[in-house]
Amino acid sequence: MVADSDVRAADVTAELRALGKPNTARIYRTHGVRSETVGVSLADLGTLRKRYAGAPRLAVSIWDSGLHDARILALQIADARNLSVDEIDAWRGALDNYILTDAFSGMIARRDDAVARALLWIDAPGEWTSTAGWNILNLAALDGRLTPDLATALLGRIVASIHTAPNRTRYAMNNTLIAIGAGVADLKDAAIATARAIGTVHVDHGQTGCKTPDAAPYIERAYAHRNRRTRATGGNTR
Repeated sequence: MVADSDVRAADVTAELRALGKPNTARIYRTHGVRSETVGVSLADLGTLRKRYAGAPRLAVSIWDSGLHDARILALQIADARNLSVDEIDAWRGALDNYILTDAFSGMIARRDDAVARALLWIDAPGEWTSTAGWNILNLAALDGRLTPDLATALLGRIVASIHTAPNRTRYAMNNTLIAIGAGVADLKDAAIATARAIGTVHVDHGQTGCKTPDAAPYIERAYAHRNRRTRATGGNTR
């Protein structure tokens, strides 16, 4: 692990370019990446994440390169709690595909104000900001950070608007529905009833093999899995 003072952004970007694989870059483009990508594998990104975990300010510099692979690494090594509001908003405004949006959501979810930010973002008109908001609520539900009252209100929002939401936002809303059913105390039945009221959620996954989970049976399986983990770990599912 290195410190911020020990590494230059240009050197990291050069290392990423050296690790890139054209076939992996083509796969990323199939999944919607339109900005420049050199195709650094998830395994190689994981190695770099461990190496540069002690250099969180490096994240800001490599993000500014505009390279997709660098931005994913930036989101992995950033100190989410110490990013400024301006930095968060700038990064959010640059989201342009679901891979980057998912990584951004995971980073923001580490902040104490994650749920508050998510509740603002789900009202945004843009596909990627609203998707990030619902992604964060999904993670918060699984992590025990949604109150039953808030989760119940979110179920109502999902029923009312999922079919008219932007494409990837629908997918994130469906995942949040599943997470509420699996992770929020006493809301499994309400979540399953919501899933049945909604019916099939149509999401265009492009030329990938990805599919949108059928929420009702998925909730049953996820709920049972979490219960097994709870019993096995003495009540701790993290």
